[in-house]
Amino acid sequence: MGIFQSLGQLFDDLVEWLGTTFSRWIKSLVEKIETLWKRQIIPIIHKTFGFVSEVYVLFFKTYEGIVTMMTWTENKQPVMFEMEKAPSGISVPTPDQIREAPVYQLGLT
Repeated sequence: MGIFQSLGQLFDDLVEWLGTTFSRWIKSLVEKIETLWKRQIIPIIHKTFGFVSEVYVLFFKTYEGIVTMMTWTENKQPVMFEMEKAPSGISVPTPDQIREAPVYQLGLT
């Protein structure tokens, strides 16, 4: 076996090992996020909104430039939170454009 074949095999082995290691790391990260979601986030949502299966979320910017997140359920009136900025990729219309704003559904089941 020549030196380039040996290096090629070593490289292939390294890529395979990194893929397995990275895959395990991603799996572990997802499990930690799921645990955090179930133990920390869901109880807060249930305390705030009751035992519901969906929470609706809408973002808009006030005329003063303050980003506001409005959340509600079928059973509860909207609750508003002021934020420094909206999450990346989220449309943030002004109040006069709020009718066209996307409403996001957060499923809790």
